[in-house]
Amino acid sequence: MKSNIRVLIVDDNQDVRRDLRIVLQMVVGIEIVGVAADGREAVKQAMELKPDVVIMDLEMPDMNGFETTRVIKSLGLGTKVIILSVHKSEFICRKAAESGVDGYVEKGAPIQKLEDVILSILKK
Repeated sequence: MKSNIRVLIVDDNQDVRRDLRIVLQMVVGIEIVGVAADGREAVKQAMELKPDVVIMDLEMPDMNGFETTRVIKSLGLGTKVIILSVHKSEFICRKAAESGVDGYVEKGAPIQKLEDVILSILKK
């Protein structure tokens, strides 16, 4: 039997963390293993929990989503990172690619879109 996809949610907004957790817990095959409010906490949890996927906000205090992604990717855990942001521009997409981001979903997109991106990046 296939194990669940282990997900870590990272966002500095408490409401976003709560809402994502509630919605993603209803998706069959996804297990929320942790939530983090900032980049440093995300790196710590990534090392401890070894999630399959991190859903990452871009704008956070201390370490932004790009910096946090670079650090998580440097750990060599094989963790995939999806940026969840209201911003989408050529500049953001280029910075995301440079930092090792595996996928991008706009905040407010239907949960099916996030689920599709999670599944597609895990197939790569």
